[in-house]
Amino acid sequence: MPTVAQIEQALFQLAPKDLAFDWDNVGHLEGSPDQEVQRVLVALDVTENVVSEAEKLGCQLIVHSMHAGTEYEREPTSQQKTVAAHAVDMGADLVVGHHAHVVQGYALLEGVPVAYSLGNAVFGGNRDPRDYDALLLQAVFRFEEGVPDGVRLVFHPISVSGETGYNNYQPVLLTGDDAQRVLEKMADSTGVTPPAFIEGQGAATEAFPVGGA
Repeated sequence: MPTVAQIEQALFQLAPKDLAFDWDNVGHLEGSPDQEVQRVLVALDVTENVVSEAEKLGCQLIVHSMHAGTEYEREPTSQQKTVAAHAVDMGADLVVGHHAHVVQGYALLEGVPVAYSLGNAVFGGNRDPRDYDALLLQAVFRFEEGVPDGVRLVFHPISVSGETGYNNYQPVLLTGDDAQRVLEKMADSTGVTPPAFIEGQGAATEAFPVGGA
């Protein structure tokens, strides 16, 4: 059975690192490289055929990573909304966006949670980013007799750097007023007020039905 690290190497064979710009510090972040993987399907586009193949392979959840939007734009663009709506129509259970480089809010599309932009994390492309605020997103899926029936989102505000004035590429969790500032950016972005922030636990939503409602 392949491991996460072996799958990563297979992806790099399809898209070699040396094809990236010199300034773009590309790579993947994985929690457990030695973790064995039972099945995985990676696709560039969310189409009906891709979703159908995923279901035939036994995939119980479909998470769409959305690379869309305009850099440093605080509100989701029409492009982001269109891509997210298409992913939901095709059967995505969760849509998570990036590329805007700033925090944007979340919303429900036909009952499916969409986090439009988490901002940066370990971003090697900029030693002094315009905005140091970002989010970690924890998606907690609930299973009933082996079948997913709910998902709860937990937002953890972070700074992309452990230092002020320059990026040391070591994100840190934010607390107090700093954490609240990031959540307010979310609310201003989509008009959806995020849940109350609890120190050490993040800002957790209620459980949304998997598959929307």
